[in-house]
Amino acid sequence: MEVLAVTASIIPVIQIIEEIVKLCGTYIRNVRHAHQDIERLQSKVLALQEVLTRIKSNPQLKTEQAAVKQCLKEVTFIKDKIKPEKGHAAIKRMGIRAFKWPFTSKEVDEKIKVLEGYLVIFSTALQLNIVDKVSDAEQDRLLEKLAYVGDAPFNSYACDKRHRLCLDDTRVDVLRQIMDWANGMSPQCIFWLKGMAGTGKSTIAFTVASRLQELSKHSASYFFKRGVGDLAHARMLITTVVRQLSRCSCSYQQLVLAAVKEDPGLGQWASLHEQYEKLVLEPLCKLRASPLTYDPFLIVLDALDECDEQNDLRILLRLLAKTKDTPNVRVRIFVTSRPELPIRLGFGEMPSILYQDLALHNVPRPVVDGDIEIFLRHELENIQHDFRLSASWPEDAKVSVLVEKAAGLFIFAATACRYIDESPCADPQERIEQICNSVARNELMTEELDQMYTIVLQNSIKGRYTKEERQRIAFRFRYVVGSIVLLFSPLPILELYRLLHDSHLQSQRELEDTLRPLHSVLDVPEEIHNSIQPLHLSFRDFLLDPHRCVDRHFWIDEQRTHQKLARDCICLLSSSLRRNICGLPSLGTLNAEVAHEDVDDALSPSVQYACRYWASHAQKGEMEGLDHSRIHDFLQQHFLHWLEAMSLMGKVSEAIISITNIVALKNLHTFPLLHDFICDCRRFVLAYTQVITNAPEQIYAILIFTPLDSKVRQYFRDSIPQWTEIHPQITEKWSPRLQTLECPESVTDVKFSFDGQLLMTSGLTRSTIELWDTKTGEQYSHLKDYTYTDTKESLSPDGQLVASGSTEGMLRLWDTQKGEYRFNLEGHSSSITTLGFSPNSSFIASGSQDGSIRLSDTQVGHRRWQLKGHSSEIITMTFSPDCKLIASTSFETLRIWDAQTGQLRSTLENESFSTKAIAFSPDSYLLASGLSSGVVRLFDIQMDHFTFILEGHSAGVDIVRFSPDSQQLASGSSDGTVRLWNIQTGICRSILKGLNMDFSPNSQLVALGSFSGLVRLWDIEKEDYHSILDGHANSVSALAFSPDGRLLASGSYDSTVRLWDMQMGEYRRRLEDEECFDRVDRIVFSPDGRLVASESSNRVQLWNVETGKSCFVLEGRSVAFSPDCLLVASASSGGIVRLLDLKNGECRSFQKGLSPVFSPEGQLMASVVQSHSIQLWKIQTGDSCFTLEGHSARINLLIFSPKGQLLASGSGDSTIRLWSVHTGKCNHVLETYSPHYLDILVFAPSTQLLASGSEVNGSVRLWDAHTGHCRFKLKGYAGGIRTVIFSPDSQLMASGSFHCTVQLWDTETGEHVLTIPYLSHEPMIGFHPEINLIFVDGRGHEIRSTKMTEAEIAKIGSLVPDLQVDASREWITKSSERVLWLTPERRPSAYAVCGDTMVIGSGNGYVTFLLFGRQSQLPHRVK
Repeated sequence: MEVLAVTASIIPVIQIIEEIVKLCGTYIRNVRHAHQDIERLQSKVLALQEVLTRIKSNPQLKTEQAAVKQCLKEVTFIKDKIKPEKGHAAIKRMGIRAFKWPFTSKEVDEKIKVLEGYLVIFSTALQLNIVDKVSDAEQDRLLEKLAYVGDAPFNSYACDKRHRLCLDDTRVDVLRQIMDWANGMSPQCIFWLKGMAGTGKSTIAFTVASRLQELSKHSASYFFKRGVGDLAHARMLITTVVRQLSRCSCSYQQLVLAAVKEDPGLGQWASLHEQYEKLVLEPLCKLRASPLTYDPFLIVLDALDECDEQNDLRILLRLLAKTKDTPNVRVRIFVTSRPELPIRLGFGEMPSILYQDLALHNVPRPVVDGDIEIFLRHELENIQHDFRLSASWPEDAKVSVLVEKAAGLFIFAATACRYIDESPCADPQERIEQICNSVARNELMTEELDQMYTIVLQNSIKGRYTKEERQRIAFRFRYVVGSIVLLFSPLPILELYRLLHDSHLQSQRELEDTLRPLHSVLDVPEEIHNSIQPLHLSFRDFLLDPHRCVDRHFWIDEQRTHQKLARDCICLLSSSLRRNICGLPSLGTLNAEVAHEDVDDALSPSVQYACRYWASHAQKGEMEGLDHSRIHDFLQQHFLHWLEAMSLMGKVSEAIISITNIVALKNLHTFPLLHDFICDCRRFVLAYTQVITNAPEQIYAILIFTPLDSKVRQYFRDSIPQWTEIHPQITEKWSPRLQTLECPESVTDVKFSFDGQLLMTSGLTRSTIELWDTKTGEQYSHLKDYTYTDTKESLSPDGQLVASGSTEGMLRLWDTQKGEYRFNLEGHSSSITTLGFSPNSSFIASGSQDGSIRLSDTQVGHRRWQLKGHSSEIITMTFSPDCKLIASTSFETLRIWDAQTGQLRSTLENESFSTKAIAFSPDSYLLASGLSSGVVRLFDIQMDHFTFILEGHSAGVDIVRFSPDSQQLASGSSDGTVRLWNIQTGICRSILKGLNMDFSPNSQLVALGSFSGLVRLWDIEKEDYHSILDGHANSVSALAFSPDGRLLASGSYDSTVRLWDMQMGEYRRRLEDEECFDRVDRIVFSPDGRLVASESSNRVQLWNVETGKSCFVLEGRSVAFSPDCLLVASASSGGIVRLLDLKNGECRSFQKGLSPVFSPEGQLMASVVQSHSIQLWKIQTGDSCFTLEGHSARINLLIFSPKGQLLASGSGDSTIRLWSVHTGKCNHVLETYSPHYLDILVFAPSTQLLASGSEVNGSVRLWDAHTGHCRFKLKGYAGGIRTVIFSPDSQLMASGSFHCTVQLWDTETGEHVLTIPYLSHEPMIGFHPEINLIFVDGRGHEIRSTKMTEAEIAKIGSLVPDLQVDASREWITKSSERVLWLTPERRPSAYAVCGDTMVIGSGNGYVTFLLFGRQSQLPHRVK
């Protein structure tokens, strides 16, 4: 980046402007005319002076040297122009006649326009630097966030080695045409140079990039290279180009830095569309540059056809077409490629006004031959000099033959010259004769090039060899060179040797000997760290084609070579992989915390290659037989090690695809052990994708959650953590749940694409739309529009488009493959309420609150019809399966339209009830409609009358669906039932519980979603439940079968989508009372830690901690254990307090009451009655002692003092009351003056103090329990209070807030003592009874200076449990260090810890017991 410190560069400009201002003042005083022009010019230079002075005053600011220099040149011209030509003596003698204003009004206008351009540039630079000024270090750090491919620019070392400039007097016309376009003002911002392989495109691109850099300071380039790592992909293209442009332009760089600062992931994980919008288009549009002061931005993209991802190509070409949207800055993009179909189609979609093209293969042959001859003579002249040949070498006739054989292909000429010059021991004359005298053996278009390659290869094994030696050399050639051309990513020579090393390649020297005579066709670098690769793709094509490579010594059998590479990869991995290969410090270490350098040190390039591609080679080689056993052995020993490596490399989604590829291997089903194991491996990765992606060492820890019959668990049983147990025991088999997709909010809609490859999910607020890859579970695209508030969305059946409608009436169509919007369709005057694609995806219909319906063409974005007739909001709308009809409903009517003509076909009155749901039958003959009255109507479209009126629902019908075979109709209602109707008879076959439903494609099953989070599958024929699927922690809000019926997607208000495998057959688990699936709201340990109670909506379950088995089930909630652990109390929703005797299992019922609590000595029990009164009971007799009255609002807190003499109650009337349990009288009323309910009441051990706090109000009040006075109101909390605890001597109080800090206070003075941060969801706090230490989440902290070292504090050990759940509720931590990841279905809605046992209650009703070993056995470092 060329910048100049402003203090030095601006001063001369300011000085000249000062002279101009003075001269203008002199002109104003001494000339009679042009005052207005002079004042205008003076005003503009004064404004420029002010901006430059502000920049000068801050020496840290930087601006562009080119702009400063041009500005200096311009103001110098103005000064010289207006400076009087006559001297002072003449002025004195002649007076005003010596002054004459030199500019016309038109010239002044032009100068002012130029000055305004500079003013904009410097003002923008000033604003950018002031608003978003960053240090050089931070600037470098932000730029580093933009992923960069160092070998991609034309002037990189690697690119400079691969390419060369066009020779003088070659490609003259082509280069002139390109440079004229680059320098011109044509609206065609893209130039596409296309040509067949070998026509010299890259050489031209290299030359153009070099010349454009000289032409403009703002230039960037990216040279693709197939099979060379990131150069073969477009994922880093935009960020690499942006970093190059940022070095060229200060203003542009500041805008880019601002975008990266706002979204740090923009340069790493964002889609190409988002990167292009935010890093290219938006910054360029903000540069309000003058054409006179800004050079154009020039970008060169070479060999676009060598980008491996065709989807990326389509995305990229559409993005490049948007370059026209930078009106203030000229942008020129030069692209070269072969004219392959995807690229031709991409350019075909662009209007011709956006680009011009030139086909090299259409350049007249004599012109091309002339250029090739110049090239040949230049290269042969160098050879003549190097070999000291005669001046007449080579003969003109030989050169002419070479030109003729080249047939317009520069690659032939280049290869021939490299071959002639390849070895100092070779005879150039002999080799040129060999080429000229060769005869092509085929009649293909590439015959001469093929013969050239054959000569090179045959020469590589020429020598005095026996037949056996020649065969061995040829075999080694096929083995080594075949591997090089078939590698999915090239490797350096040392890494290639490590990969290929076996009995056929016993030393690196043999590898080097094989490559030595092939420098004319292979790029064999001298540096050992650089990769080997073909010099041109045509060489690879030649070797793999048996019709072109007719010499069988060299033909590469693609399938067999892939098989060999797969074996080599497996062999290398078997000897290299091991557990914790990076030496990570703990089980919870995240990939984000591991340096890339550490990964590269642990996993060499050859090992990384083998990890990524062993399965791809196996698939390409169609491995079978003994190779299946080899794969089985490898996975049995190293599957988890391989997953760990893939996680460290950030390639988990590739691992899923690799396993899927292995499952598809030919004849794998004949090896049932391998087949079953591979399928189990796939289930394992899909089930735990999230944690495998983020925390490599958790791969081994999550084995404790893996089903007992899992092959992965069985083969790797020695890796199962020995430091913890889990109860109840894990299930024996995998459930049908394949994956859990975690979404940013509650999910309300799920839809599969027609091919089942994509799944669309949308949320409650509809702020984002996610697209997921159903094979890997990876988020395919994330669609978010900050401009509009979405109200509806829909996925097209072909999966190519997503439509979103907004409250503003805007319909936006998104391209799912590119993650960008394709069209904005306006027209509705108010919010869009419903959307629907036609079954063939050609049209989208949108309905609005304004009563209008618009039918638009999805291919061109034009409106086709506007359907008018409804007088109120459109409720719902749908196409018929044959695409001929559209049905729409409003509050008054249901209308059927002809989709071909836009004409109204039928109008059905709603009879005072609105139609909430409609559906066409698959044969398009029937239309079902559900009314708000609970009635379902079946309408025969052909006969134009209702066939059945189906009654039975007691509330409105929200959804209607036909079975795919058109035999059944399902209707779902707000009454919580789904009814199945026979459409032939109109009879209701079944009444089922459910919120929503979907039919399986074979019409045999109905999936039903429930409030409890269950998904039920109903067998229509058997009229019984086929399966019951559990796991969601909240209501199931959406269901969808994949088109092939293999998957079922269920979305829930728990913010997850679960993918279920429908091929597993019947599955029934936990078919107890549905209440067992209720969310667990509270977990309570008994005082002795032997029992634990889980509390749900109106159910208390008691569990044995040691076995994890259920002991008792009680009705009610607000569970409490007696101090002696002999009794358990609970209160039901009906207000009945029940007392369970744990010795004999007998249960007693008391009168009405809520929230029971036991006194410390266990003699009394208090409960809330009638919401604002308290009842005191004698436990032994069940007699009432006192009824305590006085609160005027609901009581929500009860607590006995430590000695049991006082009872404190908190209420919504903003008071706390202290009651004597002996007299039943209220001793004190404590006024809190808070509108919020109290959440915390805690007595100090001395009973002298009482603390109160709220989860909403960020303060704690400390009360004197004897006097009722408020001692202190302790402030300083950023959030509400979670917990309060007193020290054993009551002199200190600790409180934890929602903002992850623990505050320590002196209860005598109210003085703040200490602030301790914590990372858990809820802190565990405890005091040491003798030493001034407080423990937070297991870590000791000095309260006041004790002169103890950290080691001494650590030796004391924690007095509080150090097992916690972190703030994300995803991890169990020990002393704030991540230890165990929790699967989504086991994440806590409530949890409790007692010693080394953690009990977790989940939103789906699961209760999980994790019994950790002694704390010393918990892993601090992975062994």
